[in-house]
Amino acid sequence: MPLACAALIVCALGVRYSSGGLAPQSVPQATPAERGGRQELNRLLKARYEVAKTLLSLEEQRLRERATTLERVCDAARWVKDSAIELPVSAQERLGALTNYVAVTRRLQESVDQAIAKGALAPADQERARYIHLDAEVTLLRTELRDSK
Repeated sequence: MPLACAALIVCALGVRYSSGGLAPQSVPQATPAERGGRQELNRLLKARYEVAKTLLSLEEQRLRERATTLERVCDAARWVKDSAIELPVSAQERLGALTNYVAVTRRLQESVDQAIAKGALAPADQERARYIHLDAEVTLLRTELRDSK
């Protein structure tokens, strides 16, 4: 019933607008303050991506030294993916960032596979690394498909 009421209201407004009852609204322009806010947001999004990349690199190094956990590396990897998706750059640059992310997760999975073979990590860690790599592949493909429309 609420959906029917909403549809009725929308139809009534449409009829009133089309009959000249309401003046058309102009598209609001962004104010200088809003544009400044957008620039600040873009700066923060880029900075977040760079920090995530650095953190992932540091955590990978720490993993090789056995000074961290695979979970921390996976968390850093997710942050790279999440921040890459939101980068305020061209679609091509975003795809480049996600492609690099896929390569990193592939390397991570291979490294974990080698550690498993040596008995240095638990089988659950192998599945965690595999999941992160598959998630990276899915994200890249979804982005490619979305951007190709």
